Amino acid sequence: MQENVNLVFCSIARLPPALLLVGSFLIEKVFYYKLLGVHLSDNLTWNEHVTHIVKKGSKRLYALRALKKCGLTDRQSILVYCSIIRSVLKYASPVWAGLMQYLSDHIESVQKRTLRIIFPTVYYEEALKKSGFISLRLRREDACITFLKFLFFPAATQLSAAYYTHTQNRMPLEQENLFLCLPVQERTDSESSCCVISAKM
Repeated sequence: MQENVNLVFCSIARLPPALLLVGSFLIEKVFYYKLLGVHLSDNLTWNEHVTHIVKKGSKRLYALRALKKCGLTDRQSILVYCSIIRSVLKYASPVWAGLMQYLSDHIESVQKRTLRIIFPTVYYEEALKKSGFISLRLRREDACITFLKFLFFPAATQLSAAYYTHTQNRMPLEQENLFLCLPVQERTDSESSCCVISAKM
């Protein structure tokens, strides 16, 4: 992909390619472009991005299958999935979380296949409970809520380690929830002095 491209955002039918010259340089017109790991499409949809991350995550399932055959425990398999597969499926999710249902299901299918590898004898809902996971759709929603709360409470970006406490309710296999106690500005005396955000790590 060239460094300088022309991407026209339009929700109607795609416009025919038009030449764009800047000085003596011809700027290529593209229909989608990868910016900081996120695929932006000219028709304002996330189909291209979802296709890319599902394909990338699905390829990495082979490594999980191979490691599982070598005797990886359930917990170790969970850590492998979180490290090399789920990290791809949730990258920058607050940007593109507003998905059509069929796109959301397409992403969820990767996690379903993963849990079928780790827990081959149980259904998806039961595998979620055993692993301590939530659906990827709910995870995206949590990421959006957390992101918005950080936007409205900018002081939270300067949190010290003293604000971090761990919940006592640990998940069976996945890492525990991390609670962030955020200082709240302009609160009345009757209101709490901190805002607690639960974030899945």
